[in-house]
Amino acid sequence: MIAYSKNQTDQIGDTDPIESIAACLAGKFLKPLYDFCNEKNYFVYVGCLSEILDWSREFYNQYFHNKNDWGAFEETRDNIFNGVHRDDFLIEWGHKRIKKFFSQNAKKDEHSPIKSMSAESLCSR
Repeated sequence: MIAYSKNQTDQIGDTDPIESIAACLAGKFLKPLYDFCNEKNYFVYVGCLSEILDWSREFYNQYFHNKNDWGAFEETRDNIFNGVHRDDFLIEWGHKRIKKFFSQNAKKDEHSPIKSMSAESLCSR
């Protein structure tokens, strides 16, 4: 999986919806996810991409059927983020997902939060 620029994302279209979702999420959340990790190397980077791919599958399974008819979805209660556009909804969902990831993967000691993500934990996904 490669982090795509906006132009590359536009070229993907809807041929592979999970790839398109992953490209959008990676563009916004790959750097914060990578910065969260204690180690900085190729394996951690690949682990971060794998995590985002997992999020993409999760989003696809939860919401993609609604994203196909955005006009109808936008007006429903399912539009919990009040997204005006499909990508707005996806980005807001991504913010919620990365916060969940950070809270699940941060160890706390008596003084401050310590990030527990390492190459081993990300690569074992």
